[in-house]
Amino acid sequence: LASLAIKSEMGDQASLGTTLSNIGNVFLYRKETAKALEYYLQGLELQKATGDKQGEGTVRTNIASVYLQLGKPSKVLEYCTACLQLAREIGDRRIESYALAEIGAACELQDRMDEAREAYEKSHDIRREIGYRKGVMEALFCLGNLLFRQQQYEEARVWLNESLVVAEELQAKNQMYEIHERLATLHEHRNDMP
Repeated sequence: LASLAIKSEMGDQASLGTTLSNIGNVFLYRKETAKALEYYLQGLELQKATGDKQGEGTVRTNIASVYLQLGKPSKVLEYCTACLQLAREIGDRRIESYALAEIGAACELQDRMDEAREAYEKSHDIRREIGYRKGVMEALFCLGNLLFRQQQYEEARVWLNESLVVAEELQAKNQMYEIHERLATLHEHRNDMP
C-alpha cells in the first residue's frame, strides 16, 4: 500500500492503475475477493482513463477471475468478452489467451461443455503459437479436467499426460502434484490403477 501512496502523490495515473491492480492480485491470492475486486475496479477505471489498453485487458481478466471464484459466470463472460475484443484490437495474443481460458471456465460452470472446450482449445493453440509454456500447461490441464468431468477418461488422460510433460519441463512442482492427483482419480474411476 506504500507504493499506492507514492504513485498517488506523484500523480502518475498510468502506473497508479497498474499498482491498484497489483494490490488486487495480492488480495485475490489471499482469497479476499471483495477487496481484490475493489482494487481491480479502481485500476480498471484508471487504465481506461489513461488509454492503457494492455493494462485494461489484463485487469479485465483479473476481474473475471474474481467472478469465477464467486461462481458468477455471466460476469466472467461480460468482462472477458470485452477483454477478448480489446486484445484482438491491440494484437495482444497472450491477453486473448487468458480471456479465452476464463470464457472456457465460465462456460464449464454453466454446463456448456462444447463451448468450454472450444474456448480452452483456442487458448491452448494461441499459447502454443506464442511459446507461452506455462499457459500451454494450464490449458492442457483445463482440457483434461473438462473431459474428465464428461467421463471421457481416455481423452482426458491424453491431455493430462501432455500437461504433465510440460509441467515436468518447467519443474512446476505444484502443478505436477495436481496433475498426478487428477490422473490417479481418473484411473480410480476407470478401475485401472497402475
